[in-house]
Amino acid sequence: MDSDDYLELDALQKCANIFAQHDVELVAFSKVMAVDARSGERTEYVWRVFAKELVGVYTPLEIIRVTHIPITLAWTFVAKSDLIFDNHITFIPNIIYEDGAFCTALTMHCKHIYISDEMYYNYVLTPNSITRGKITRAKRIKEAYSYFKILCYFNAMHDKEQNPEFREFYRKNCIDNAKGMMKKIQFVGYTPELGFSKQDIAPMRKYIPLKYRILCYHFPRVYGFRKHIIPYLKRLFGLEQS
Repeated sequence: MDSDDYLELDALQKCANIFAQHDVELVAFSKVMAVDARSGERTEYVWRVFAKELVGVYTPLEIIRVTHIPITLAWTFVAKSDLIFDNHITFIPNIIYEDGAFCTALTMHCKHIYISDEMYYNYVLTPNSITRGKITRAKRIKEAYSYFKILCYFNAMHDKEQNPEFREFYRKNCIDNAKGMMKKIQFVGYTPELGFSKQDIAPMRKYIPLKYRILCYHFPRVYGFRKHIIPYLKRLFGLEQS
């Protein structure tokens, strides 16, 4: 759990009941309540872990046939310890957005997962959190590195997977993270601070969307120049409200 979030009072009892009633290794509470940190007002969060129609017991294959990527929000999952330890599932260290690889690994390694639509978790929207805080150069570098490491993870999963449906699912995850990586690199370029180089990306260039694959891949700062200059010109000529 995140330190500023909280569970419903009967959350653990709900979870225990599900494990007692169903032969599953993993439970996911797909619906999350967002809590305004200032007012305390609660509304359903815009992101759901799985598609709305997925409620009940499913196999991983049944899930990937209908779900959108990525599978994320680690604090909405409750797993039996054997699922984690027997399959050596860990978080990728020293990154942000680490939920994606971890939650996908949980889902892909279980035999059956129960997806619940009950209220369980309250996500407090703190203004200066890691995901919603001010965008800085250091943050973009951290984000780019994180996307790169997650891309490497899904690329490895893709290459060793035999089932074509799972391979396609991992390929889509690779594309999603390659796009995220390039969107950050265009602001900072291939600086040594990234922790990886253009050569490190080269074997996975096939996952980079076409709009980024040529100019942004080779000359990211040139590609990203318009992203810098347009906001500057708007401020200069007072067009920000236009």
